[in-house]
Amino acid sequence: MMWFGGGPFYHGWYGIGGMIMMFVFLFIVIAALFFGARWIFGYGGCGIHHRLNDSDDVLEILKKRYAKGEITKEEFEEMKKHLS
Repeated sequence: MMWFGGGPFYHGWYGIGGMIMMFVFLFIVIAALFFGARWIFGYGGCGIHHRLNDSDDVLEILKKRYAKGEITKEEFEEMKKHLS
């Protein structure tokens, strides 16, 4: 008879709904931590790490264009000055 008066799972959807909401909240927290770490460490070509290396990548492209003869020395120096 004790189950009719109460108990941890007697309240129907309240007990199950509370557990489901707990798992949803836990999933959101874990997903936020995961995507926060990806943003900070730069996996997948985005994030702080990738942004810090952008100027190096652009300078390499500029050097390659100069080496191929696509731009003149004056254009190279002007563009390099803008990157610094």
